[in-house]
Amino acid sequence: MSFLDGDLDISPSEIKNYIKELEGCDLVIASKAHPLSIITAPFVRKMLSRMFNVLVRLAVGINIKDTQSGLKLGNGVALRKIFNVMLVKRYAFDVEMLAVASRFNLKIKESPIKITLDCSFNLRDIVKMFIDVLGISYRLRIIHFYQKSCK
Repeated sequence: MSFLDGDLDISPSEIKNYIKELEGCDLVIASKAHPLSIITAPFVRKMLSRMFNVLVRLAVGINIKDTQSGLKLGNGVALRKIFNVMLVKRYAFDVEMLAVASRFNLKIKESPIKITLDCSFNLRDIVKMFIDVLGISYRLRIIHFYQKSCK
């Protein structure tokens, strides 16, 4: 099963490369932070991405360098297990998916990507993502929702 952002910042032709990478792991995700990635984006966009990733790593505690690149592949069994626990339906669903996968001790591989991003971003969407990440952190660190669900 694969997820590809609808804005097509990443070419659908990349999926075939990721299918090969899926052997030996549960999830393969595109990562702008991978040393072999080729990113074309304005400075502001790159900084926002890095700041969001620092927030995610601090709030959620997952050791993934890029949660928001718009290409993710996973085996069906692992994804069904993850989706049975997930609550977020908006932009930060990626963060929750990876947090749950980490709680299940699934093997996640970050792979390089070629991506072109424009400068546009919506402040309202950034606020929604921030609120979602706080909710994920609350469920993870305070009420241990994911840990209970992963048993």
